[in-house]
Amino acid sequence: MDTVTEPVGSHLMRAMERHWHRASSSGEQIAGEACLSRYHFQRVFRGETGETPGRMRRRLLLERAACDLRTTDKSVTEIAFEANYRSVEGFLRAFKAALGQTPQAYRRAARQVSLLPGASGVHFDPRTGGTYSALPKGVRNMDLMDRMLESDHASKRALFERARLLTDAQLDAPLAFRHNLMPWVEPAKTLRESLSWMVTSEWVDQMMRAVGHEPEEDAYRKMSDGRAVDEMRARFEGYHAAFRAFARSVRDRSEWDREWVDDGCDPPHTFAVGAVIEQTLTWDIAYRLMLHRQLEQFGFGDGGEIK
Repeated sequence: MDTVTEPVGSHLMRAMERHWHRASSSGEQIAGEACLSRYHFQRVFRGETGETPGRMRRRLLLERAACDLRTTDKSVTEIAFEANYRSVEGFLRAFKAALGQTPQAYRRAARQVSLLPGASGVHFDPRTGGTYSALPKGVRNMDLMDRMLESDHASKRALFERARLLTDAQLDAPLAFRHNLMPWVEPAKTLRESLSWMVTSEWVDQMMRAVGHEPEEDAYRKMSDGRAVDEMRARFEGYHAAFRAFARSVRDRSEWDREWVDDGCDPPHTFAVGAVIEQTLTWDIAYRLMLHRQLEQFGFGDGGEIK
């Protein structure tokens, strides 16, 4: 496994290079190669490259599969299992979702092997069977949407942390400051109600379901719908992971203008997926500021400290 230029990230990336192509290698083994726990490896790896280890590995395997389809006589079944899929059907769905064609159609098409977008700039190298970085050494391709997603997550997580310091009586006390950005919805009466509205966006959740986004991150839908702060925060973390994965997949596939029909409107209204993502991220800024204002009545200053 030779590498043309060392991509982005030192020993973390070298650990990935030694294992991404091996079906028998687990996430724990890859992390162990870097002398880290799986959780810590995932967190640091993403910070270094802009991608989770699992996402990069799946992308590289699909890039290699695309290369094999174009340059070898291997059967689709053989390529599917070499790409670490347990079934041909699963491989067919993943390949079409990533490259817009079935493997058979892709093999027949007269064009060069495709590279899938990735924040790290790391790609499969058909010349060596290894990887190479399309970005200058040390450069990370982090765009404005990434920064807004991370800012949104960090700010909301901080609000939940502050809310954990309050008693049930405080959480359920009538709010002195009641305001809602949506005039057609009655303002929240308590801080607990305001927090519950911050957990998920039913509008965005409906859109993700409608366009077929059901990755592992969507497990938040099966979580407890309780209104204890810790339960709401756990559900928020799952929802945010799903929304972040969805937004990045839209960016990576350049599907900003993909249309979604909201049947909840009367009459049904058509939205561009990119516009929904943009509106969600910008709208949430004002909503977070409203929650900061509501927390002030319980002794939180601008810095979030108890007075």
